[in-house]
Amino acid sequence: MRKKKNKCPSCGSEDISEYVFGLYRFPLFYKDKPDEKFIYKGCCVDFKHPKYHCNDCNNDWGRIE
Repeated sequence: MRKKKNKCPSCGSEDISEYVFGLYRFPLFYKDKPDEKFIYKGCCVDFKHPKYHCNDCNNDWGRIE
């Protein structure tokens, strides 16, 4: 089953990046997700920070769980 792609609630674009917090291990942890884009934000988790970023209109939305 394929994961549903996120769309920007502002412009409808599917060119979305996900904000990621934590220890920097992209080559190991995200090698199974080659089609997804991530923005590394550091090791201090900020739960008030949005979860997604639109690369077309720069809109940020969502909540980090």
